[in-house]
Amino acid sequence: LILTILTRENIIFFIPLLIYWFFKLKGDHSQIIKKVMLFIAGFFIIFGLVMIRNYLAGAPVISFSEQGVDALLSGTSTDVSGIGYVITDKHKEILEKYNRNELKIIGYLIKENIFNWKSQIKLYLRKLVYFFNHLEVGNNYNYYLLRQFSAILQMPVFMFGLISALGLIGIILNLRYFQKYLLLYLFFISYTISNLLFFILSRFRLPVVNIFFIFSAVIIYQLFQLFTDKKYKLFFIRIGLIIL
Repeated sequence: LILTILTRENIIFFIPLLIYWFFKLKGDHSQIIKKVMLFIAGFFIIFGLVMIRNYLAGAPVISFSEQGVDALLSGTSTDVSGIGYVITDKHKEILEKYNRNELKIIGYLIKENIFNWKSQIKLYLRKLVYFFNHLEVGNNYNYYLLRQFSAILQMPVFMFGLISALGLIGIILNLRYFQKYLLLYLFFISYTISNLLFFILSRFRLPVVNIFFIFSAVIIYQLFQLFTDKKYKLFFIRIGLIIL
């Protein structure tokens, strides 16, 4: 988990939900508490190595990325779209004014946006749509250029729009099994919400692709069952939902 956090630091928001999931497991509570304590201890042992590395490198001790505040400004300011990495002159002034201090910049953003809630709602709804959208937004490569030279990327099965559509329908239509797939749902919810705090990029969506693959497989199996059971009405309703 800590290695995953080092690649996408906002996965750290999943940790409290993971601990909650531990306590939802059936069994002896004393054994569950031991497992939770071992998990927390293991996490902080490895996290401690990261803190030592940061200290030796002269970086903030509790830090995963030097561009965290840049990403926060680019994703929460209403003067940009929230799609792709954009730093304006105003953002640069804010970074310089607060000396890139994360807490001070978060405080500034709260004061700036608390009375601008209508624009914030529009911004977050836009980011939510593009998080699941087929559009591949890059910041250091052109996906569509690379796709022209890759037979694998040209295959429909690897198109994010298709994977996202199947996965979302699978997630929604299987909410009745929420407790059974609790760990998957908790990761999906925590990562999606935490990602909306920043700007939308294709590579930021990669952690949820695994969840989409699982629920895509579930919905494809369920569609096959509906078709073989001759429940054509339900079959075509679900096909229509996927197309939408």
